[in-house]
Amino acid sequence: MNAAAGPAMPGAGPPTKRIWLVPIIAAVVLSPIIFTSVAVNRPVWDELWFHIDVARAFGPGLPDLATLRDYDSAVGPGFYVLFGNAGALFGYRLFWLRLLVFLFAGANVLLLLLLARRLVPDDPLPILLVAATYPDLLRLSGLFMSEQPALFFGLAGLVCYIRFQERRRPLLLGTSLVLTAVAILFRQYFVFLPVGYAASELAASRRNPARALVALTPVVVLVPLIVLWGGLAPAAFQQRHHPGFTPTGTSSVLVWAGAFLSPWLLLELHRRKWKMEPWMIPALAGVLIVVISPELGLGPTRSTLAVLPEALGLVVKFLLGTAGLLSMILVAATARDRDRRVIALAGLSMVLLLCFGGPTVYERHFLPAYPLLLLALARRANIVLALVWSLGVHVSIAAVHLLFLVNS
Repeated sequence: MNAAAGPAMPGAGPPTKRIWLVPIIAAVVLSPIIFTSVAVNRPVWDELWFHIDVARAFGPGLPDLATLRDYDSAVGPGFYVLFGNAGALFGYRLFWLRLLVFLFAGANVLLLLLLARRLVPDDPLPILLVAATYPDLLRLSGLFMSEQPALFFGLAGLVCYIRFQERRRPLLLGTSLVLTAVAILFRQYFVFLPVGYAASELAASRRNPARALVALTPVVVLVPLIVLWGGLAPAAFQQRHHPGFTPTGTSSVLVWAGAFLSPWLLLELHRRKWKMEPWMIPALAGVLIVVISPELGLGPTRSTLAVLPEALGLVVKFLLGTAGLLSMILVAATARDRDRRVIALAGLSMVLLLCFGGPTVYERHFLPAYPLLLLALARRANIVLALVWSLGVHVSIAAVHLLFLVNS
């Protein structure tokens, strides 16, 4: 374990540097909810087609079995139980629903700060700026959608699990597993977290697989839903949302990872003095994977690459796919200390889940993996790179998609 990182969460630790970044982060994080409240005061996307009506159908209290068995959304029932009850207090008005999601988004920034302080204790704010402005994380903070609340419970469970790894207190483990189970009930793909916990336990002690089995227990909450639905989503959505390997999923996550992790990949290679080891060669398989499936899942990266000439766009995808695979190889290879290992294995588990997650792949499904892979890969802060990449790239992409809402 990184000894210097031990006391950094959440108590005493080295003083936070670059405190002037705090108002910048706060302003950027606030901008989506202000924009949607002023310029997009009507339901859009999933708000319109799924979430508001299903939250009303769940209503206050707990839903009956008929409602649980066949509601009009692929999102887990935990999201609708929470917002069915909270929304009933203010008549399911869109502004208040979005505001509650924004509060989860603000809490997610604080949780990411705790994780950043743990892994980059001397200067966590540049890494936090990059993580908090990831386009899908940013643009979904002002909309009534499930990603931010699910991410909150997932990150809270991860923070507790890392503390458990340090102190081995049963209360921390129990809290982590409960929070992780809630995250799974919000978005089923959060099963990647207990898989990551279990992989971390096996990596630490292969002689004690019981710890890995305990870490997997949150997955049990899916069992009654699978029995009730006969699949991983209500019946109407099972054609689009069912498990299985897809080349599109694999190609997508490699290109997405390459698109947003490339600066930190280059920093890591520079730290290694550009010495290419033989175990890095498999990253070239990224080109082959993109050749097999050049079409990406829906999201900002696909939209951005679509404006390039076809041949140039394909070359860029080859480069990004290779960079993404090399980033993941480096994340796996450099995850030696205890904290970094848990975070890295959780992020890589999310990547594998998307590769085997079925035919419907959206870039926003990659959201939980991005900050984890970033935290695992980033060994040091670079303020210039953080500012340029977050404000120039991340915020620009998020802003384009938020402006698109005006005409959607």
